[in-house]
Amino acid sequence: MLSDHIEEFLGPIANRYAKNVSGENLPFQVVHCPRGIEGLQTFSTLGLSNYPLECRGRHIQQELMISVLDKFGALNIAGLLQQLAIRAMERQAAFATGDVIAAPHALFDGKPFYSLYTTKPGFMPEEFINYSTGDGDKITFSILLPITPSEEKYISQHGYERFDLLFIGSGVDMLDLDRPSLV
Repeated sequence: MLSDHIEEFLGPIANRYAKNVSGENLPFQVVHCPRGIEGLQTFSTLGLSNYPLECRGRHIQQELMISVLDKFGALNIAGLLQQLAIRAMERQAAFATGDVIAAPHALFDGKPFYSLYTTKPGFMPEEFINYSTGDGDKITFSILLPITPSEEKYISQHGYERFDLLFIGSGVDMLDLDRPSLV
């Protein structure tokens, strides 16, 4: 069961968000796992994978996640993740590795992040990232990392592969919302 898989790797689910801000039921949940990985608060969709989405010419089953340092866990990350999952469903398209999702305003008050970057959660083992269900389905977990406008521009100009190398080599914690811009 997918919720068991999430709890095995991300820790106990403390909160489930199944309704939007208007109180309407969503076709998926956002779950909050605040104690699974030391120092992190992780939010993940649960059930988005029930809706196969187009990704680079094929259909995949995807769950989205956002992880931040503990001190940022009170931000409205669940609401942001709900909006992104709804957007994926409306477009009938997954967020592929390297995709940048722009927002019309700052993602979080007082923080310099206006976009999210889609990648694999490199701090998680492969058996978490690509989960095989008992039915033979494969569910892919993608993490969304907040990025600055200059980082978005860098990705646009140089590609996501070079950006990955830049952030891996920088030693900067991409889950720290007080981090400096990499470029």
